[in-house]
Amino acid sequence: PTPTPAEAADASIGGGKAVSEQRESAVLSSSSGDGVAEDTGAAVQHVASEALEESTHSPAIIRDSVASTPQDDMEKKGGWSGPDARNPYADVSDKYWAQRFRLFSLFDKGIRLDAESWYSVTPEEIAGHIAERCACSSVIDPFCGVGGNCIQLAFTCDHVIAIDIDPNKIEAAKHNARIYGVDDRIEFLVGDALQLLPRLKADVVLLAPPWGGPEYLENEAFHLKTIQIGQANGEDLYHTACSVTPSIAYFLPRNVQLDELESLAPPHKCCEVEDQFLNGKLKTRVAYFGSLVALEHADEAKERG
Repeated sequence: PTPTPAEAADASIGGGKAVSEQRESAVLSSSSGDGVAEDTGAAVQHVASEALEESTHSPAIIRDSVASTPQDDMEKKGGWSGPDARNPYADVSDKYWAQRFRLFSLFDKGIRLDAESWYSVTPEEIAGHIAERCACSSVIDPFCGVGGNCIQLAFTCDHVIAIDIDPNKIEAAKHNARIYGVDDRIEFLVGDALQLLPRLKADVVLLAPPWGGPEYLENEAFHLKTIQIGQANGEDLYHTACSVTPSIAYFLPRNVQLDELESLAPPHKCCEVEDQFLNGKLKTRVAYFGSLVALEHADEAKERG
């Protein structure tokens, strides 16, 4: 019998390290910061696969979390002093501090982030859009961090399984989910996502793995194989998620190679690539597979054979 998420976690803990200005549609079919939270006003656009040229990228690194200290004091005072408050963090740049309400609209209610999360959390507006696309009964967020994606998923899905190997991030995510009033819909697990995923069942998996920090933008192209989760790369991660469900959303940098996303789709199937823009600038990409592909795109792929 399939173990419950909690049973699966018990078996694997410690086992590893580790909106709209314009729209165009295009399908990738198969025949066989500078963080993401820099600007305002999200827009979504679909792009064709020739948008990027190939290049190289240095290996991604999973960074250890570092706690930022002023958080507890500010919570005791009843929250932050508003949008014009000065940056109290020595380890957070003013650029990231200025984006805090774009990461979490309820930031001044006591949201907790570690140093890594300031540049790695999915901005709330983008996370909310992805959550709408992933609406289902059960969904897994295998790299939940401090909760940017799983909190929004809890507004559109009945049950969210949120995983992270860092217990400090899990505690922060639990706290942040309580602020948004959705903690009762999220089951948090501390453990290695690669070991947990094959033991779990869900309708959808949202993959948002670490990209290696803001340095990913220093290269013209980002390749899936540069994602390193233990001994697995970004392609391995996708195939592991396929053991749970074919319906996968893959959240990736704006410079990811589109032909690599196309190659992930099963024979005679397609993936849909959606670009997220902030203030007119391309920021991130999401590749949708399986039932998450918009119906008109799936039909177009069938016509192409």
